Amino acid sequence: MNVAVCGLGKVGKPLLDALRYKGFNSWGYDCDPVKFGSSLYDVVLNSNACIFIVPTPSKPDGSFSNEYLMNALTSFSKEVRAQKKSGSYLYIVTSTTVPGSCDKFKEITGENICYKPEFIRLAQVRDDLLSPSFVLIGEGCREAGDHCEAIYRKFVDAPVKRMSLIEAELAKITLNCALTMKISLANQLHLVAKKLGADSSKIMDAVGTDPRINNRYLEPGWPFSGPCLPRDNRMFQYVAKQVGVDACLSAAVDRINESL
Repeated sequence: MNVAVCGLGKVGKPLLDALRYKGFNSWGYDCDPVKFGSSLYDVVLNSNACIFIVPTPSKPDGSFSNEYLMNALTSFSKEVRAQKKSGSYLYIVTSTTVPGSCDKFKEITGENICYKPEFIRLAQVRDDLLSPSFVLIGEGCREAGDHCEAIYRKFVDAPVKRMSLIEAELAKITLNCALTMKISLANQLHLVAKKLGADSSKIMDAVGTDPRINNRYLEPGWPFSGPCLPRDNRMFQYVAKQVGVDACLSAAVDRINESL
């Protein structure tokens, strides 16, 4: 399978390297001259699918900008049409998007689009790319989902969860919201235990022994940070507000995190 990667940043370049390590004939493309891989013409000519992992910057209201992603999809779509590959070329969006975005991207790509986010830690990008807990695929159509699943079956050995595009977009930010809630639960306990002279680490170690909860992400004392957890938690609040739902859990998680 010939798979391209568009966006050779902190995750895109390791993803390209991992694909090549797994035996894929992979090509990289980036509009940044410093990171530039191959020409757009060569990338499309030598691939039948492209993974898009370009920046989607946060906006003040908590949503994400799709400007760079739409520019990349549009550029590829034009080249795909020029090379008469429209019926078979697969667009795989990995960048985190506002739920509902990928359905709108169909106007650019057609039905042959999937949303396939990565769940990674920046300190362990390669390991997390090659050994994920599961593969999440949102599909624009069944054929697109089949093609995407076939690619990742050859790339990793993990359970595959397939659903609609918007369901996968929601699943991605919800998973990170669940992690922030566990972190803030531990920190909420830490703030209380400190006032009472109790050891929060011992308490959370006991709580995490219950298999329904487990110990992961229950280390008291440290706020959550990084490029995904804070903004995905804010994104969920933004999405909920758009449909008239009060995401009070996510809002409380932010308040606890900011109090540390």
